[in-house]
Amino acid sequence: MATHRLYVPGPWPTPPAGVVVSGDEARHALRVKRLREGERVELISGDGLIARGVLGQITHAKREDSLRIDVTDVYEQATPRARLEVWSSVPKGGEAGEMVDMLSQLGCDTWRPLLCERSVAGATENKVERMRRVCVEAAKQCGRAQLMKIGEPIALGAAISALRERSQDTRAIVCDAGGVSIESAGLNDAAISRVVAMVGPEGGFSPAEFASVREAGLTMVRLGRRVLRIETASVAAAAIIGAMDVGTPEPSHQPDAHAG
Repeated sequence: MATHRLYVPGPWPTPPAGVVVSGDEARHALRVKRLREGERVELISGDGLIARGVLGQITHAKREDSLRIDVTDVYEQATPRARLEVWSSVPKGGEAGEMVDMLSQLGCDTWRPLLCERSVAGATENKVERMRRVCVEAAKQCGRAQLMKIGEPIALGAAISALRERSQDTRAIVCDAGGVSIESAGLNDAAISRVVAMVGPEGGFSPAEFASVREAGLTMVRLGRRVLRIETASVAAAAIIGAMDVGTPEPSHQPDAHAG
């Protein structure tokens, strides 16, 4: 049986208590998902908490629907020991939204638009806001309690400067078909708490940009035998890094979740 999830930013009252949901979330739950009283639901806070409960009273009104969730328990969801950030050029068209959706499902902490000489798509304010809405929907779909963050656009030169000054617990890699294998990039170091993976535009980094990357001492890694599109490379990097020890969650107590 599917678990229905609603995005309701905290703080929440201490259970047992009722949480009233209105606005778009209530409208979607009642008119699209067609939830009914007595159904089990989960609330995600966006900052790491999950509440489980039962759909209680439903109120229909001309201007706004609302519903009450009778919360039974709240717990903090385990997070990866090392957070992963993907800084990539913006794919063209609808691929950007699909990429952000998949990065969120894979547990990526942050996606940040990377501006390069050969970038063909920009990161407008409207597009960034749309990506944030995608993160909410992806979190509800996959049961993620902490929303993936959308960072401010950054030019490659500024990104290199920032990563040049990185702390010892941060590892930065640049995804490129001419790099070393990702297994040899040293990402299994237990001291690492943050990984930044950069993905360039479909036309590749310019010679000057490659020179800057090498001068900064950033490790270039390959993700396979073929040249990948922006969205494919970004998702592949998140999947591969997430499967390595660097992404192993810390043990934590968590009650058995309902089947989803």
